[in-house]
Amino acid sequence: MQLKNVAAVMVTAQLPAFARQGQTIDVVVSSPGNAKSLRGGTLIMTPMKGVDNQVYVLAQGNILVGGAGAAGGSSVQVNQLNGGRITGGATVKRELQRNCGSQNILNLQLSRDDFSMAQRIADANNGRGGYGVDTALDARTVQVRVSPNNSSQVHLLAQIQDIDVAIPI
Repeated sequence: MQLKNVAAVMVTAQLPAFARQGQTIDVVVSSPGNAKSLRGGTLIMTPMKGVDNQVYVLAQGNILVGGAGAAGGSSVQVNQLNGGRITGGATVKRELQRNCGSQNILNLQLSRDDFSMAQRIADANNGRGGYGVDTALDARTVQVRVSPNNSSQVHLLAQIQDIDVAIPI
């Protein structure tokens, strides 16, 4: 049996926070070997494991390659043809363990290091009469004290998202 159109591939996906069983996520497929192109390819059912060796996601589907290629008298290639994406090609089978709502301290991580922004967020939330005293721990972390109740934590986080912290120019 000669298989000229089979490639060994690496399949990766990013499991989003709060992903639920049955939810679909995108998958990236790439060939680290010598495959010329994955265009028109299909990924067969692939179990995707976490570092604990448990299967969290099952992936399969048609690979979409975002490139152009031509063969014949002259060869033209615009993008990498040995990598592609399967939009919604993986189904979450196991949820990550989460402890949201079980503790009375939340640590908010800012996307950028900024001491003044962290302090403004803590001050703005304390000014609203929050559950406790919020503290800017460093340039990226704001510690928020909340009641250990899932719905009240979601409510507080929604309020924190809406805090208007004007940045002086």
